[in-house]
Amino acid sequence: MLSGRLAAAVFAAVLFLLPSSSLHAQGKDPVSSFADRVAGSRVQFDYRYEMEDAGMTMTGEGNVTVQGESYRISGDGLEIWCDGKAVCTVDDAAGEVVIEPVWAGSGAFVNPAALVRNIGSGFLWDPDGRESVFSGREALEYDLTPVEPASDISGLKLCFTPDGTMLVGAELRTAKATVVFHLSSIRFGQPGDGAEFSIPSFGPEYFVTDLR
Repeated sequence: MLSGRLAAAVFAAVLFLLPSSSLHAQGKDPVSSFADRVAGSRVQFDYRYEMEDAGMTMTGEGNVTVQGESYRISGDGLEIWCDGKAVCTVDDAAGEVVIEPVWAGSGAFVNPAALVRNIGSGFLWDPDGRESVFSGREALEYDLTPVEPASDISGLKLCFTPDGTMLVGAELRTAKATVVFHLSSIRFGQPGDGAEFSIPSFGPEYFVTDLR
């Protein structure tokens, strides 16, 4: 369960980079425009990823629903709920549940809550971007650099369609791992009451570790 939770926690960091409506004080470049749209929506999308960690490569896929600071991820045999305060990771096959405060980052080295608090002043980028190629297709690429050198994230690359209207991929770099995400089928809807992100209750067939 650890490797899957690690990838999910890293992915959660990318999720939290998107909803902030004040990503940067610069003009409405694609990064800011996309973030503004995400901030006012209930967003669903599919993803797949490749993660390089200590010489090992891990791949996976799943789907995500995110609204504000809450999200739900389903993939790699895991179900993850975050209500903005706690993260609940469920491995149905193993019958294991881990519930942690959101600042714990699901036991990994990325702290999504810190990104939410600091994203407005935590990253810098060139608002013009540059032409690039992502997954064999033309893309408009932005490199985001953390202001604080001690940040867990050493760099973040966001790739959009050439017209800058849709995010198609991201590359997240940390001291321990590099993760490349491929995003597809992004759907924007009206925000709901958030009930779908509430952490469920579990029967006796689950071994629950509650660290809240």
